[in-house]
Amino acid sequence: MSTRSYPPNPVPPVALVGDSMHAPCADGTERPYLSMDAAASTAALPQVAARVAEFIPWYSSVHRGAGYKSQVSTSAYEGARSAALAFAGRPVSSPGDDVAIICRNTTEALNHLAYRLRLAPGDVVVTTVAEHHANLLPWSRAATCRYVECGGDGTFGADDVAAALCQRPSPGLLAITGASNITGWMPPLAEIIAAAHDRGVPVAVDAAQLAPHRPLPAEADFLAWSGHKMYAPFGAGILLGPRRAFADGDPFLAGGGAVDLVDLDEVLWTAPPEREEAGSPNVIGAVALHAAINTLTGIGWPGQQQDAFIRMQFDAQTRHYRESFPDATYSVICVDGEPAGRLIVHHARDRILIVDIALLPQFRHAGIGSALIRRLLEQADAGHLPVRCHVLYDSTARRFWEQAGFAAHGSDGVYVAMERSPQARPP
Repeated sequence: MSTRSYPPNPVPPVALVGDSMHAPCADGTERPYLSMDAAASTAALPQVAARVAEFIPWYSSVHRGAGYKSQVSTSAYEGARSAALAFAGRPVSSPGDDVAIICRNTTEALNHLAYRLRLAPGDVVVTTVAEHHANLLPWSRAATCRYVECGGDGTFGADDVAAALCQRPSPGLLAITGASNITGWMPPLAEIIAAAHDRGVPVAVDAAQLAPHRPLPAEADFLAWSGHKMYAPFGAGILLGPRRAFADGDPFLAGGGAVDLVDLDEVLWTAPPEREEAGSPNVIGAVALHAAINTLTGIGWPGQQQDAFIRMQFDAQTRHYRESFPDATYSVICVDGEPAGRLIVHHARDRILIVDIALLPQFRHAGIGSALIRRLLEQADAGHLPVRCHVLYDSTARRFWEQAGFAAHGSDGVYVAMERSPQARPP
């Protein structure tokens, strides 16, 4: 590993709406705004915003009108559904295969799936401690969860998942993230899905963080992802799964559009996917998602354009931190001459404050983040100084830092203050 300087002002290969905005700072000065919240929600691609603006004059009822605008809206909505299937590597025209249900986001999609699988409290769902809340809470409410633990670096292997799958009673589902919303680490999905299928266990993948960066796993039984994570923040997401999983029983939502016949005593539900989409659908969100799929597919991944875009964001964030924290210490780590990650800390008189830690996606499997933290903690222990950081109020994030020896010291409801006391060195 080595450190190096960056070339000035890299040119972003992909622009986002709002890139040129300025925001007021605490000193009263307006500075160029740099979003640090893309893992939670992304800005819109210009192509997405343009497509939405183009479509809005044609907005009308979907599946419920005979007028021309209604036909345009219905066609656009169904076009988004077909695009989602193709994006996930699934056949578009085969009626006996998968369906794409358009919902609000990943959270709704996984709650929807938990309801439709008709799980009972005694059923077992295998999941991991590295999951986003959307892939934890629906399963723990509907069934009994069996958790795969992660190591001190926040990762787990296919063997760890296989061990949980082999325990008794046998699980009815494996629910697993495609990429961590805390570290960005991507588990070996192909190997894990194969291990589950070898044991007759279907797999649901939370692809919210994966979808905008890597191809979706074609072998997964169920997929869920959100438009607002992939530069289409207009309130649409996708639940994808085999048609047979939604062909029987009551749908998650009951209402118009999900039925073929209704009287006062009975209801005849229509076929999926419409069966699962009661009410007036979010056609504008679907149109936005379709535009994002087209744009990202055109960029390609994991190609050089996507990696260059992420590296540009990394470089811009580093420059932003240098301006905002001129007295901080910067460690930029390189592997084979390429930037892999950074650690920014501020050395106060009585403590060390972690300002930021970030790793580029292609290096998140290499344990570099854990190595950076270990190096910092060794320095803190040598100087008998506590180390403090602020992390999102999220169980997975807290668990990562707790495994490094940090304990919570208060919260404002959004961030948790985590602190580690200096540790005595063994004699």
